[in-house]
Amino acid sequence: MEHRVGVTIPYEYGDVFTLKPLFDIHFGNTQCDVAKFKKYLAEGFYQNTWFIGGGDLIDAIIVHDKRYRKETDASPIDSMVDYQVDEMTEILRPYAHRIIGLGSGNHEETLVLKAGTNPIRRICAIFGILLVGPPGLS
Repeated sequence: MEHRVGVTIPYEYGDVFTLKPLFDIHFGNTQCDVAKFKKYLAEGFYQNTWFIGGGDLIDAIIVHDKRYRKETDASPIDSMVDYQVDEMTEILRPYAHRIIGLGSGNHEETLVLKAGTNPIRRICAIFGILLVGPPGLS
């Protein structure tokens, strides 16, 4: 699936829209409050609500990463990154048509370096949305 080049927000003079940031969610970490995140997505969601993600949407810390601690890993299966991508995709699905783009954070970028895969690129491809961030990364 191709990524959108950009997003045009329909706007007429006097219109008001809401831009809700999605940063540092760390889905997959035991400290992530999934219910609170879902509530945040749904609260105030109306026709002119848009989202943009700036990184660390999922935790993406794999076992070989020195930051990994089993006690903070909320993934119920061994393929934790796949689980995190699948679950985040389902959480975002009702709002995908209102996501301007998603960016990779240090957790996803570390995964790119250690495992050669970018989970945010995968989520963007699923929804056909823009992967945002500096050129050359991700």
